[in-house]
Amino acid sequence: PQQTASEAVVSTQSTGVLWTTILGIITFLSLALTNKLRVSLEVEKVGLDVKEHGGSAYENYISRRLSQMVSASPTFKAHGIGGSKSPKPKVETIVENDAAC
Repeated sequence: PQQTASEAVVSTQSTGVLWTTILGIITFLSLALTNKLRVSLEVEKVGLDVKEHGGSAYENYISRRLSQMVSASPTFKAHGIGGSKSPKPKVETIVENDAAC
């Protein structure tokens, strides 16, 4: 029996989805087994944006959020840290010289 046009489309699409899934699994497993899915510990500590682009993408957000956390924390308030009289904490970014940049 011959396939109708819609059956042929469904068959072709199903084959494509199956093929893509198989290749995706093979690619993911090969990258996972060779430890290519993670960055180095150094880059993870410094931040990928700092290491690759030389600056923090979230510098203002981190400073603002850290300031909010400090001012809202009872532990910091008990030690006189935070609140309106306390200066905002500085968040510094450490960028090491990298020959690859």
